[in-house]
Amino acid sequence: MRNDYRICARSVLGIILFASCFASIADTLVIPNISTQPINAPTGVLRPVRSMTMEQVKMKFGQPRNIISAIGNPPITRWVYDEFVVHFEHTYVIHSVVTK
Repeated sequence: MRNDYRICARSVLGIILFASCFASIADTLVIPNISTQPINAPTGVLRPVRSMTMEQVKMKFGQPRNIISAIGNPPITRWVYDEFVVHFEHTYVIHSVVTK
């Protein structure tokens, strides 16, 4: 019985060592910086900021070139301007993206 325990322990140890070999040779995934949008300042593209209302956006940036109707739950609406797209949840800005 004692030999069975040693064989089992050796098997488990072998499996652990075998599995750790793969972890030690794993590749590193490098993802480029995805936050390369121009800053929201006079040197970049001025665009709406989070929590602005639709009315505030219209007053500051004018009428959008295109309005894409609300989709989903919560409803997400998109307003397309020449230099950026604004995403609204209900009537509030959740994100604005510079177009290239």
